[in-house]
Amino acid sequence: HLNLQWRFQLLGDGYFTSRLSDSLFDPDMESGERKAGVVRSDVHAGLRLGSRDTWPPASSELRLVLMGLLNECHDAEKRLDPSMDSKLWNEKELPGGLSFSIRDLTDEEVVKCKDPNAIEALDFLRLQYKPSPVLETILTSNSLEKYDRLFKHLLRLLRMVSVVRSLIRDSTARDSLSGDTRNVLQKFRVDAQHFVLAVSDYCFHVGIGSTWRRFQETLSNIESCLDRHDINGTIEAASSVPRLRDYHEDVLDQMLYALFLSKKHTEVANLLDEIFGTILTFAPLSQLDGINGVRHEAEPAVRRLYNLFRKQTSAFVGYLRSIEGIKSTSRSFDRWDTTFTAKEEPATVFDHLLARLDTKRYY
Repeated sequence: HLNLQWRFQLLGDGYFTSRLSDSLFDPDMESGERKAGVVRSDVHAGLRLGSRDTWPPASSELRLVLMGLLNECHDAEKRLDPSMDSKLWNEKELPGGLSFSIRDLTDEEVVKCKDPNAIEALDFLRLQYKPSPVLETILTSNSLEKYDRLFKHLLRLLRMVSVVRSLIRDSTARDSLSGDTRNVLQKFRVDAQHFVLAVSDYCFHVGIGSTWRRFQETLSNIESCLDRHDINGTIEAASSVPRLRDYHEDVLDQMLYALFLSKKHTEVANLLDEIFGTILTFAPLSQLDGINGVRHEAEPAVRRLYNLFRKQTSAFVGYLRSIEGIKSTSRSFDRWDTTFTAKEEPATVFDHLLARLDTKRYY
């Protein structure tokens, strides 16, 4: 059940993440919108966010596109596991009833979701999971709320990765001026892609990946002791069920901290959303690069956006540089991970992001 949260809530399953990204953003997927006189098919159907005018999609369209996606990805792993009973391959319900659902939103949040060009456009989508009573000891409602916050952020990040990759494709237009070093559109594309991919790489591999890997090693140690009927070793590794629950909560807190989702980072989290919003505003203008006349009319607006983007990203990197001597780990980290010494850890977890973004002090 914990592995299920990592694979789907934290987008740790590469196959699921790729399929989800295609279903949400790929402009070449067949539209799942209802049209008069046209029979809809779920074959290669997608929501095509960024390539359509109407948003949000109807509930029937959501079901058509996303129905079966979780089962398909879950079954894919089971078929690769030789120890799995083949009778369980085609279970209709996933553990905990895992399924896509609609998040409860305030009126203000609903308004933001209705704008397909806003960073909040997908905030209505969530994964629903209900642990059995015996699992609620570890998978508490508080921990599930943290998983949900992480999923919402990672979904935004997945969208931004798709957007900046499409920006680079715009430069291959026949009449594009991408070869001109003075072309502000190309500068914007390259800088936006570098920024988003660096943030994405850090979030998925450091903020989520490294933290979860340490947690998984502890769980494996506990499980190994149980398999050997080593009671003393189990108590030493896990201490108690309440302590294991606290450790799980602490792991999620470390992720929230690393991804700027803790209360302490509200201001910089808003700045990151503003940077993403600036890129999303630029995206439709980037497509005009190959259209003579229209391209030149759009250049002043692009230049203003690019200057704003540079100002925002410089402020973001400046914030990263300003963090000195603050422990990125939270209260129980050292208690559980005794193999990881302070000498091996940079001053803060954000040094990993700063190294990816600003190796040559570009900002």
